[in-house]
Amino acid sequence: MKSTSYYIKIATLAGLLLLLSFLLSETAINVIYTANYLNPPIETFIEVGLLMLALCYTYALTLGAWHKWVQYAIVAVPMSIGVFLVVSSFDLYYGSIITFVLFLLFVYEIYESTLLIDLLVKARPSAVLKISAQGFLFFFSILAAVLLFMATTFGTSKIDLPAKLSQQINSLISGQVMDAIKQNLGANSIGVAEQAGINPQKIVSDKINEYIENYKPFVLPLMMLLVFGIFQFLGGITLFIFGLTVNPIFGILKKVGFFKVEQVQITKEYLRF
Repeated sequence: MKSTSYYIKIATLAGLLLLLSFLLSETAINVIYTANYLNPPIETFIEVGLLMLALCYTYALTLGAWHKWVQYAIVAVPMSIGVFLVVSSFDLYYGSIITFVLFLLFVYEIYESTLLIDLLVKARPSAVLKISAQGFLFFFSILAAVLLFMATTFGTSKIDLPAKLSQQINSLISGQVMDAIKQNLGANSIGVAEQAGINPQKIVSDKINEYIENYKPFVLPLMMLLVFGIFQFLGGITLFIFGLTVNPIFGILKKVGFFKVEQVQITKEYLRF
């Protein structure tokens, strides 16, 4: 019979996984709608990275409850629900399919880690959990790219991605072009050109718009790849920090009594000639 503290711990951790999965997915939506894809603010990196790290740590803490089917119920189910609450806001049917696929992938990663922990004589969280945590962050990176596709396809406030990209390129390049003109032709050159009916900034903007229009079919795939790459980059940093810190954290938690060590007699199998 499990203690009351056991059920409190697994309920709390499952609730946190649901919340963090929801917040990470919701943050991906906010990045897609508001962030500058070509020059994202550092605050965006920090927010996404902290959520990823919190998700990994919370997932790691569930290790104390792993037994038979429990890990699937307290990890895969709440994480899938958190994702579903976000993706279903675009389209219920496709949101359900995406969530179900993610659920199966979460289950697979947990299954692989469960097999690994059964092979180890001594529990080492970084060895058991790092691979599956990497899988989770990889899936969330794919989810971020899929959310960009859904944001341009479903809902009442669809993103006009070519227009948004054109605006961001213009704001990034136009100022540099104007500064280059002033440096090479003089500070008064822009005023002289405008008096002659020539608007250098409009010429640059028109050229950018023309270029994007010519490659419009490739804009969405390229931007999806960019969003995926950003989340994977942040996931790589998160995993590096997680791998360095998870074992010391577990050592502290064992000392304070959050985890208890249970020793089991086993028979180890070797293959010989």
